[in-house]
Parts: sequence; structure tokens; C-alpha cells
Amino acid sequence: MIKKVFFIGNGCIENGIIPLKKLYKDIESLKTKSFLINSEKSPDSMLPLSSLADQERHFFSELFLSSRGALDNKLIPDRQLMALNHLAAFTSTRLELAKRFKNEDLIFNKNTLDILKKEGFFNDDIAIATINWDNALDTLDLNHDNIIYLHGSCKKPMSMIFPTETISEIARNHTIFKDIEPSLLKKINSPLRQKNEFLEIFNLVQKRFSFFPNDSNGLIKLYSVEIQFNDWMKEADKLFFCGINFNSYDSELINSLALFAKNNNVSSKKIVIINTSNNDTKKKQTLSCILHIPEDSIEYRIVPKLLKTLA
Repeated sequence: MIKKVFFIGNGCIENGIIPLKKLYKDIESLKTKSFLINSEKSPDSMLPLSSLADQERHFFSELFLSSRGALDNKLIPDRQLMALNHLAAFTSTRLELAKRFKNEDLIFNKNTLDILKKEGFFNDDIAIATINWDNALDTLDLNHDNIIYLHGSCKKPMSMIFPTETISEIARNHTIFKDIEPSLLKKINSPLRQKNEFLEIFNLVQKRFSFFPNDSNGLIKLYSVEIQFNDWMKEADKLFFCGINFNSYDSELINSLALFAKNNNVSSKKIVIINTSNNDTKKKQTLSCILHIPEDSIEYRIVPKLLKTLA
């Protein structure tokens, strides 16, 4: 029986933003067309991750429409190749991000961990829902494995959810891609066959939008994550939110919480935000709207010594 659920964000991790900063810095040295950047003249100015997610949607739609013959037949091969090229770039982005997060020795901020320990973070009757991609939880000697990665994990690069994305959206695209795939493969003998890079590009896109349960780089069973999330939310009587800003980078968490609150009464649960200051009311206001509960029912844990470590 789960008594508490801890929601963990990047603000709990020591230098948790470093892998992303390193990626931005290294883009110029990658020298690859398969990595999406803003401008060839400014290779260090990569699009924000939220923009990548939005563009991925656009090019997936292009791929879908062209495979359905909804575009000019003369343009279909070129449109498909363009869409595949961009979708492959997004996949490369995930692979590069995962590599950097796996190679970085990220750990929990000590002060943050002390607070979490006092709340029973290591007990076997609690669950953890992290929105981080990193392996920091692996460094802890937890007495349980009640952990879900709501935004995916660097251990499974194709599971990594970018800002503004949701599990249900990605799961839907898996279903659509299975239908698109045969029509694309038939066209390998068409003019696309003359493009030597087609198969390599297609395989990259397939990694992203196909489901390989036995592949270490495959996708997490997305719906099982949502099911586990809902089960824990129903059981727990206390919810803790630590290191989370509730902004566009937390779309899947916000979506999951809102859907649960829509169908379940959350008012009986104790809600705690571990925060840096009681003057910061934005998080409290946002969470109260998400869960449909009064602001004054949300408790703050103000920890002055976390002033420079929590988000």
C-alpha cells in the first residue's frame, strides 16, 4: 500500500542542467546534418526543446498526409524525405541528450535529500514519480523500486519526452506510424530508392515511432506508466512536489495530474510543496488550479538552506 507519492523535478539534482548545457556547447563540434539547429551560421543556437516537440508534430503530420496521398503526387517522395529527415534529426537529438545524461554523474542535492529522507523517501511504502531524464535515483540506496519516469529516461532514449509532449500523444503516434510504415517501405523502390540515405533515415525514425519491447533503446511501455501513476495517486494520502516549476517543461506531469483530479477527489489528500520561500505563490496557485483544490489547502515546506538549489 503506497502512502506517499514524491514528485521529483530537476531542482532536486545537483547541477542537473549541466548535460543540456554541454549539449548546446558541443553542437558546433558535432558537425552533423542529422542534428537539428536553428541556423547553419549559428550552430550553437539549438531550438528550445519545446520548439523541437512542436516541429516534430508538424513533420509527423507531413509524413502521415503524404503517405495517405493527401498531397500533390509529384511532391510526395520529396515531402516524405523532408519529413523523414527532420524526424530523424529529432531522434538524433534524443540520442545525444541521452548520451550526455548517462555520462554525467548527477546526484541529489544533499540538503534536498535530507528533507526527503525525513519525509520517508527511502521507505518501502512510498512511490516516486520523476520528471527527470537522469540516473540520479540509481545512486540512492532505496528500499523499494516504486519508481516511474513520467518524461522518460536516458536509459531508453526513445522514451524521452520533450516539453509540451504527453504520453497519450506519443502512444497515438506509435499506432499511426505502424499504419504509415508499409506505405513508406513500398516506396523504397520508387525515386526514394535513389536517395542512399533513405534507409538510414527511415531506421532512425522507426526507432522513435515504433515499439520494440526487447530493445534497450526502445520505448517504455507508455500506458503502463500512466496506469501505475493513477494507482499510486489513488492509494496515497500525501503528495510531495519537490524541484518542480509547473511550467511548459512539465507538460506530461501537469496533464497526468489534471486528468486524475478530473476523475477523482484530491481534496482529502495532504499536498506539500517543498519550496524556497513563502513569497513564491505562483507554484501554489498553479498546483491548486491543476488539482482543483483551494490554495490554502496546499502546505509549504520552506527550507532556507535550499535557496540556491531548488528550482
